[in-house]
Amino acid sequence: MSKRLSYKNDYRLEKAPLSIKQYFHLIFLIALISLMMIPVVATGVYAVSGDWSQSILPESWTIKWLLEIWTQERFLWACFYSLVLCIGSAILSIILIFPVLLIVHTSKPQWQRWINFILILPFTVPPIVASISILDLYSGILGSKIGTTFILIGCYFTIVLPFVYRSLDNNFRAIGVKDLIESANLLGASTPQIIAYILLPNLKPGFIVAFFISIAFLIGEFVYVNILIGGHFETIQTYLFNLKNQSGHLSSAVVISYFCILIIITAFINGFSNSQIMRKK
Repeated sequence: MSKRLSYKNDYRLEKAPLSIKQYFHLIFLIALISLMMIPVVATGVYAVSGDWSQSILPESWTIKWLLEIWTQERFLWACFYSLVLCIGSAILSIILIFPVLLIVHTSKPQWQRWINFILILPFTVPPIVASISILDLYSGILGSKIGTTFILIGCYFTIVLPFVYRSLDNNFRAIGVKDLIESANLLGASTPQIIAYILLPNLKPGFIVAFFISIAFLIGEFVYVNILIGGHFETIQTYLFNLKNQSGHLSSAVVISYFCILIIITAFINGFSNSQIMRKK
């Protein structure tokens, strides 16, 4: 009987009318989102417009700009190079940060304050300053495409270091790594077995979230790519920069394609996070 009453009360609470303050917050949020979406919608309309010179709305509609972009070999190579750089940087970050976090959470918790200081450094050094310094320091290596790729992945690692570390650190704290390792040691498990069969499966959500956050953040990076790469190859951002003076329709098509890629990545992260929360409940 008490359970039924609690369910009814919960249902009534969920269906309770919004207060004036909540209505104000809702209206403000809708207005803010609408204001932020105006440039995106305008860019999307221009990307699928034909003739547009004598009226508020386009006089004709077409998808030839999107088709031209996605059938252009130059754009596809730019997408490929962007994904290679982003995926390589994300994997490198996870591989390097995982053992550091394992040591911090098991034997060296005093390292945490020094690591917190290191995590702030990428935000204190402007990318333009860092890229010029790297250009002077590694000028010999940056002459080849392979050397440029490795240097750029290293720069990307410094950019996503705080995000990857915090994502994995939260996962480490949530599962209680130290208690899991001590319990496994009491049962006779070796260190490789603990990492392979206990830690990695439990840290899988943190790995996935850190991976896709890194890609979503790095795919829009422009300063390092523009200064360090030079004329070796193009990424999505440098391709868009070189295209801006050629055709506004094509530039809009690239921007909308880039925006859709970010939406897909964000939706995947949110969906995966919500599924993990539901499993815990």
